[in-house]
Amino acid sequence: MDEPNISISSGLLENIELAVNIIGIETELKKELNHFKDEKCVPFRVVKRLHEFLSASGTNIYLHELIQGCDVCLPTVELASRDPELEARCKRLRAQQENREYKKMVREVDKKDRDYFAPGKDLKEMNRQMVSVFNFIVTVGGAFAFGYKGVEYSFHGDTFAFQLIVGLSLATVVFFADLYFLLKENS
Repeated sequence: MDEPNISISSGLLENIELAVNIIGIETELKKELNHFKDEKCVPFRVVKRLHEFLSASGTNIYLHELIQGCDVCLPTVELASRDPELEARCKRLRAQQENREYKKMVREVDKKDRDYFAPGKDLKEMNRQMVSVFNFIVTVGGAFAFGYKGVEYSFHGDTFAFQLIVGLSLATVVFFADLYFLLKENS
């Protein structure tokens, strides 16, 4: 991995020029600083060596003060070109996927696949609904009859009002239960 580079700010440039003019600077460091003085970016290792030299020479400057106003210079990313065979395969797969999505969208619109008048299907549906309604009426009526006659056989005497209340109560409970299942089945 490449070493990190930072941009040269005016404060960093001043400190580079200060270090170049100090007597006793290493020739290698002086050469590096002169080389990077005219560049836009400088490697961080050079800035760190500059900081160490300035600290050793008596200049009281911290590293964060030295790089204040600098930005990180990011290397440009070189994108590798894609393999032509892979590109052709991706293009073919995209076309297949788009074709599948199109067929899925127009499946219900195609007139030859859809029959508008199907007497057998309509009669079957109507028959199923009629059976459901008949079953509904018989079930509610049976519940009423069970409650009405159950009270008559259980208690002796004049119990017409009580028979009616129990029969209607049971019929109401069965009505709502049957209505729930009928709606759940048809939705």
